[in-house]
Amino acid sequence: MISLYLHSQSHTTTLKNTHTGSIPTTLGRLTNIVGFSLANNELTGRIPTELGRLQQLEQMILHQNLLSGSVPTEVCFLQTSGNLTDIEVDAFVQCTCC
Repeated sequence: MISLYLHSQSHTTTLKNTHTGSIPTTLGRLTNIVGFSLANNELTGRIPTELGRLQQLEQMILHQNLLSGSVPTEVCFLQTSGNLTDIEVDAFVQCTCC
């Protein structure tokens, strides 16, 4: 389980903390965040479409987890319409925009 208390932060990192469970959809509410890394944990499930709400996002690092599915279209759209320049996911997560 990941707890997020980032109301005033623009970057966050939770590396190698063996977080388990899914990426919380509430991360999509942190509209001022410009980057985050949840790498090297034990996260499972799909990448939430709510991350597509992060219009200021420049970097999203999710590699070395147990995620499945694909990078949502809403997140890929941030590359063409926003600031997102760095998406890092594992090879078994499908990504048409990485």
